[in-house]
Amino acid sequence: MKKSKADLAERTQGIADSAKPKVYGGALGVKGTQGIESTQAKYSPFKFIGAKNVVDETGKSGTVMIDKEKIISWDPDFLFLDEGGYTVVTDDYKKNPAFCQSLRAVKNGQVYSQIPYNNYTTNIDTAFADAYYAGKIIFSQQFQDIDPIKKSDEIYQFLPGKPLYAEMVQNFGGFKKLELGK
Repeated sequence: MKKSKADLAERTQGIADSAKPKVYGGALGVKGTQGIESTQAKYSPFKFIGAKNVVDETGKSGTVMIDKEKIISWDPDFLFLDEGGYTVVTDDYKKNPAFCQSLRAVKNGQVYSQIPYNNYTTNIDTAFADAYYAGKIIFSQQFQDIDPIKKSDEIYQFLPGKPLYAEMVQNFGGFKKLELGK
């Protein structure tokens, strides 16, 4: 895991913060499923790859509930939604599509899934898998040699002892581009 953490960090270490796109991770579970407002400062998958998580500017760490107006003002380039809370986001979208449609990430088709890694306990294997997937999306050139599905199964093989990505797809949906409202 130390090797993976170092690998993730090294891939983006030469990119200036000013050149990094803004990212936001929403619908993160905390005491149950939550909507887009539920996020984390210092979100591990983003932290591992040196991504510019807009929530970090709050100066907080851990779970944070963010007002939708603040998400609009941040206007992230990439939006990652935890599949555990994705149904809450889609239900909210049906009630107020204008909110999501105002976000740059939604307008530009840059909305992606993340597999929930805080489920009863922190599943560090899935956090690393999510990091590799986010890296492939946000920093495609630096992660061009990575197949997130193969990398996930490699991580799962190392920690729990068997490839589990297919189960993650069955239980949550897996890594994919999301289209809100469809």
